[in-house]
Amino acid sequence: MKTNTPQIRKSILNGLAVGPLAPTEGTVRRLIRKTLNAEPKNPVAYAHFVARNASIDEARRTERSQQKEIRLREEAEAARVETARLEGLLRELRRHIRAVAPAAPNPKHLQVLEATAVDGLDAEALARRFPGTNAGLRYQWKRRGVKLILPRASEALKAHLGCRG
Repeated sequence: MKTNTPQIRKSILNGLAVGPLAPTEGTVRRLIRKTLNAEPKNPVAYAHFVARNASIDEARRTERSQQKEIRLREEAEAARVETARLEGLLRELRRHIRAVAPAAPNPKHLQVLEATAVDGLDAEALARRFPGTNAGLRYQWKRRGVKLILPRASEALKAHLGCRG
């Protein structure tokens, strides 16, 4: 089959003009090779079709990449804001624990609250920190610690601690 490479090149450039991106020489050579390897009945029309589709695909890839970058920036900003909010709540909780501690009937109530809400200890770590206690007792101490803090706590801190109203 006789090919007319200059016409195919022109058809590819016309097809690539559909998209917003400027064609590179490497892209044009790749599409010429793709057209010649396919051995279509009408290479000029096929080249235009292939180039147009390649241009549209590249535009879509670029759009997806930009949208992903925007989404990642938004998620990072949301995480930063949430972290700042939580740090503020934890500072408030520590401040209230220090203020209430001298008058607390049992300091372990506030210690368990601080260990779970501020330090983020899980059940196993709590069991190691408070040996000889069971999960029910530690939960009871935590709830009592929360009750000691509630009169001083902001609405945001109350919500964070899981208290209603």
